[in-house]
Amino acid sequence: MSICDHLRSESPPNTWGGKVPAFFLSESTPNPRAVCSSEGWEGNLGLWSTTCLLGQLWLLCDLDFCSPPWHLLHSLSFPVPSLSKSIFTFATAVQEPISFQITLTVSFYNRSWTQSLGSAWLDEIQTHGWDNKTGAFIFLWPWSKGNWSNAELIKLEKLLYAYFIGLRQVFQDHVRHWHLEYPFQIQLAEGCELHFGEASVGFVKFAYQGADLTSFQNTTWWPSPKGGSRAQEVCKRFNQYHVLNEEIHTLFSDTCPKFLLGLLDAGKADLQRQVRPEAWLSTGPSPGPGRLLLICHVSGFYPKPVLVMWMHEQPHSKGLVFLAVMVPLVLLAGLTLWLWKCWKTQWRHQCTGFSLE
Repeated sequence: MSICDHLRSESPPNTWGGKVPAFFLSESTPNPRAVCSSEGWEGNLGLWSTTCLLGQLWLLCDLDFCSPPWHLLHSLSFPVPSLSKSIFTFATAVQEPISFQITLTVSFYNRSWTQSLGSAWLDEIQTHGWDNKTGAFIFLWPWSKGNWSNAELIKLEKLLYAYFIGLRQVFQDHVRHWHLEYPFQIQLAEGCELHFGEASVGFVKFAYQGADLTSFQNTTWWPSPKGGSRAQEVCKRFNQYHVLNEEIHTLFSDTCPKFLLGLLDAGKADLQRQVRPEAWLSTGPSPGPGRLLLICHVSGFYPKPVLVMWMHEQPHSKGLVFLAVMVPLVLLAGLTLWLWKCWKTQWRHQCTGFSLE
């Protein structure tokens, strides 16, 4: 059995499924109807295993764990509940990075008109929305509050909203100095990431019109190499906020990882669930005369990432078997007939080399 094609596919965040294109069959291939079965969870490997059969074509679909993302910003001075050791065990058992991230996009149309959109994510799962008029969090899961109290969350809401107001104002005040041209967009990505056996990593990044602008490390803002003089001027301004930068550092090096572990603990029933994959096959536009495009679809599974392999068994064709049997028989029959004729004629000696007597 040989692997015809092997690839890894990242599924869209909202569909949690994969689509693997481009396996070509001849026009003589039967209709692409597959019989698929979920064979179960391979606990020691962290894989789902699904096998599909299409005529002589086997499809093996494996699912494994993947990496994550997140973002958050500003300081928290209130205490965070301590977490049991079992939470950290759950977070690291996967041995893959896992993160919590807050994203904020602010569109500046003119001096007095802006629009903003914010959300928070645990890996590829959106955990929070954001009301940009009030600054209130929108909890999308029963466990989106983690282990935090309502009072702590309200304090965080007020803090982040105050930061948003100040961020919007500082960009409006420096439109000319930073050579910003209406309309423009500012994107903010901030959060922390946990790595197996390593210290957590916090991050804060700004982008202007989709291009990297600045990033935050320890207590210092650094310009992006591609940001030019604008990035340098922004960093120069941001680095003047010494107290704020200390608070940002504390937030992402201490508070954020604890909140992330709290989410993992509160949401473990959903995050540790195992949903069997479904796989099916369909045809796409023909890539050329005498060729058929076969597409494998895999969806409905959890955890998210998918590893798909096309595998081909090589059974003997009935036609080839028939030829392999008949050709020797025909040749043997012809040889026998030729020898028999030679034996019966006066040319027997010439044919066989035997004496005429």
